Amino acid sequence: MIKRITSLRITRYSDNHTTRIYVGWCDPKGRPGITAGEWPTTNTHMLALVDRAEREGIELREEAW
Repeated sequence: MIKRITSLRITRYSDNHTTRIYVGWCDPKGRPGITAGEWPTTNTHMLALVDRAEREGIELREEAW
């Protein structure tokens, strides 16, 4: 169970031409975690996490490597 979302980041990798999204969160006991996946995605769990992050006012950070 996720208590709150802590970060939202999209990273574009130039070496392999992929884009990944990372959602940081913590559980009810305060333990941190990260869920990551390809972006864009059709994965409903990842889409729900992104929607929740946006509702909670987490700013999307974008970076390139």
